[in-house]
Amino acid sequence: MLLKRLSYLFLLIIVPLSFTSTAASNESSEKSLIAGTFEQNKFFKILKRPIKSSGDFYLDQKLGFYWQTVKPVNSAIFLKSGELMEKDHHGNVKSIAGGGTLALVLIKAISGDINALKNEFELLKHQANDCLALKPKQAVLRQAITKIEICGGLKPESIKLFESKGNKTEIQLTYRENTMIPEAIRAQLQ
Repeated sequence: MLLKRLSYLFLLIIVPLSFTSTAASNESSEKSLIAGTFEQNKFFKILKRPIKSSGDFYLDQKLGFYWQTVKPVNSAIFLKSGELMEKDHHGNVKSIAGGGTLALVLIKAISGDINALKNEFELLKHQANDCLALKPKQAVLRQAITKIEICGGLKPESIKLFESKGNKTEIQLTYRENTMIPEAIRAQLQ
């Protein structure tokens, strides 16, 4: 369970940073919400087929980040006031213990501080021109994740998380234009 939470936490760090880097390069953009859908395949060494999930994500520069799994079970991980939260399929919300330190890194990443990423990861050029590989610097992070690959143009289109135990998560992102954050999600982030 901790590994799953760390994987989501890395997504919360990486995806917003990619978005803010794009926003920073286009300062005339006043768009503060980036939203879309994701499809995720989780490969376990002991299973022949991946576990598939899908859902929605929202990044509001003022409110925070919300990653909602819709299928197969409705749940969410979100950043609210610098605290990492988890909402289970029953609607129960709780703080994720140990997420505070990395949540601070996330806040810096959301604000466009690329040094926050450089402090936590070694940035490596990937074989493909539109990809970046990241290796965690801290031993505690390396216990969970060996490498992260991010591919895409101005916005990440695919993210691969390679876990130290040999499991792998592949995520495909699709973006929606002119979207408003649902009121129920906005209320949870406020």
